[in-house]
Amino acid sequence: MKKVLGVCLGICVLAGCASSNVVSEDFVKQRSASDMECAQEEIELEQHDNTEWTARGCEQEISYTCWTSVGMGDGTCQRK
Repeated sequence: MKKVLGVCLGICVLAGCASSNVVSEDFVKQRSASDMECAQEEIELEQHDNTEWTARGCEQEISYTCWTSVGMGDGTCQRK
């Protein structure tokens, strides 16, 4: 039983299912730059957990909940 669980866990980790809802930093930066009308180079991001982000730049700050899943492409971000 332990061996089967270990194999399943190994497959899950290799397939990326442990963090499948995490979007890329570039995706969040692109979204926040658009929302702030600010150059991406001026945006600083802070990732709080798998889905919670804060973007700061051009004298603004926006909090986001961002996620993705199979078939969603790069994902989505909602302003909080």
